[in-house]
Amino acid sequence: MAAPTAAFCLGARIEHGRAVRGTVRYIGPLLQGPALKQPLERRTGAEETAPCDHATALALGYITPACTLFARGEAVAAAWSDAWFTSPLYAGIDWDDANRGKHDGTFKGVRYFQAHAPTSGSFVPLAALAATGDEYAFAREFWDQLVDKYCGEPDVDPGQWGGREVETIGWQKVMDKQRRLNELVEVAVQDRAIGYTRHTHLEQRLSALEILDLSRNLFASWADIFYLVCQLPRLTQLRVSHNRGLPCPPRPVSSPSPLESAQNGHPQDWTRERLAEASPLLENVTILIMSHVHFAWQDMAVLSSIFPNLTDVVANANGFAQLSPFYAFPSTQWTSMRLLELEHNQLDDWEDISLALGRLPQLDHLVLRGNRIKRVFYVDGTFLKLRKLNLIANQLEDWVSVHALNAFPALRAVRLYDNPITETVTPQELLGVLTARIGNMTEINNSTVKPRHRLNAELYYVNRTIEALVAQAEQAIRAETLQAAGSGAASAASPGIPSPESVATVSQAMQRTIETVHPRLPALCAEYDRNLDHLLRRAINPYDAALLAETAAQQQADARRGQVTTLRADLVKLRFGQINRDHPLARDLDGDVGMGGTPENHAIVQHALQAAMPAPCVKPVPRTLTVMALRAFTHKLLANAAAWSGTPVPPPPPPGSRTGIPRLMAVAGNGTWHVALQEPHRDLSFYPFEDDDWIVMVK
Repeated sequence: MAAPTAAFCLGARIEHGRAVRGTVRYIGPLLQGPALKQPLERRTGAEETAPCDHATALALGYITPACTLFARGEAVAAAWSDAWFTSPLYAGIDWDDANRGKHDGTFKGVRYFQAHAPTSGSFVPLAALAATGDEYAFAREFWDQLVDKYCGEPDVDPGQWGGREVETIGWQKVMDKQRRLNELVEVAVQDRAIGYTRHTHLEQRLSALEILDLSRNLFASWADIFYLVCQLPRLTQLRVSHNRGLPCPPRPVSSPSPLESAQNGHPQDWTRERLAEASPLLENVTILIMSHVHFAWQDMAVLSSIFPNLTDVVANANGFAQLSPFYAFPSTQWTSMRLLELEHNQLDDWEDISLALGRLPQLDHLVLRGNRIKRVFYVDGTFLKLRKLNLIANQLEDWVSVHALNAFPALRAVRLYDNPITETVTPQELLGVLTARIGNMTEINNSTVKPRHRLNAELYYVNRTIEALVAQAEQAIRAETLQAAGSGAASAASPGIPSPESVATVSQAMQRTIETVHPRLPALCAEYDRNLDHLLRRAINPYDAALLAETAAQQQADARRGQVTTLRADLVKLRFGQINRDHPLARDLDGDVGMGGTPENHAIVQHALQAAMPAPCVKPVPRTLTVMALRAFTHKLLANAAAWSGTPVPPPPPPGSRTGIPRLMAVAGNGTWHVALQEPHRDLSFYPFEDDDWIVMVK
């Protein structure tokens, strides 16, 4: 086996096969007994060192005289120095796969290195590395691998597919185009064991390159990556995922000077000043993808200085557990970043996230999928421009966190499924429940929320929630009354009637339930004219004198209008009419849902209804009637409009006008809202109908 192209030393990356990668953490013998009583580790200071210049290792080319192994103190170095030259050498490797090794760097009670997982470390004899052919790969040179992929022979015969001969059209044209390296816009050299580059003036050889994928390679230092990227002035997107363990780059100085030559010197010799000089050449990089790199969060703050103009950053599965405010991004860095993905990390503190990321001025999309967030709340002055938030597969435990999303000023799209709180409702109801609970969303769980969908969801949520709260209040007051009767606190003159103390206890409990579980319900009840307070008071204490007086007054008012009070809740008096599609009023009512507007607009719609249909048919209909039945009823009712009530039948549409299936519209009598009745199985009780509202057939 030929000697590797790069020195095999501590910190070097190694590849076994095609997909298993690791980092060399130890080189030396496995000593036992009194020869080694202290664990060995890599040091960066000026401690006493023992040269790793074993003759066998030098002959194999795996190590150089400059490669050193650090021990803890002179005594240890002297104790095992004699055994060093007589014992076989091993490479201690910390594999990226936590289950690839056999231990954590400890062998027979002696720790030689610290692996990142209990079973990610193993020892490989250096002699075995030489005897395994190309099974183990070390860092290769970038340009050699690029030329081999794009200019060499293809790995697969283009004339063979699944063992059969096939005719390929244009294959040679594609290969010829790939060989023109100076015209390539995108280069993907992942899984090529690349770890460094020795070539200079790559800007002449790859003059058009804009996208570079270096994923799943053997880079052991950010300096090697910077040295490569600085030679590609047109580069805008860089991918370095699955290059595990890249050490933190040095922080550049605050005032970078222009770079005269980015190719002088070896990349390992770069200092803060060298990186500061290189910073102007990194300003064109706007997209940085670095997932599964497993670096520290403070490295992000350093990279924000090196890549100042990033707009998209993807840093998934890097083991981030805390975004300390100490490393919060300064207001002068990453001012243009719009997308930040931090999927599958270990974040669990929303306040920490808000302090670290909430001040990014242009942040538009934040992805936190697969973390451990249990609670979400709004911190004043943060996330002012955040429009999209992904919280899938977290640990949200209560609806308070869901309702807190209403406080984010610019948030319009959210993804929330696979959380404990979302598992409390069925998948069929989840979209409707989230639509009703979060009022400012236009997209939920990747589904567009249209005005018609919002109206249906909010009405359904209000009706179902009020029904559940009334039942809960009745059950609670019954339990309180029975408990008071059992303890002798109930009044003998009024058995079964709840005491004022019981009423107060249950009322406070229901108020807390609404505030914590349904904080948006009072606003929705006010919007859709549902008297929540009256219904709860009637459920808690139907014998309340004030409540009885209100009910009696309402019954007297109904009697004066000649209405049967027992049917009032089941019947609603509606006005029926029809207009052509080309009528100006039809254009005003265009759309599935129309709500809000000014009082002047309401008066205009009300006047237009009366002018277009001066003699409508007026009929009481039950609220249990479905939209399908209402459509049939309206069609028959208006078929003989003149015979029924003198309503004029609209003339046939002129030639060239719009035709189609008639639309059935519900319009408020005061012009405040209108909605298209398109759900055939919905009851009229689902809609906020009141007496003298309109049913308009638009033909």
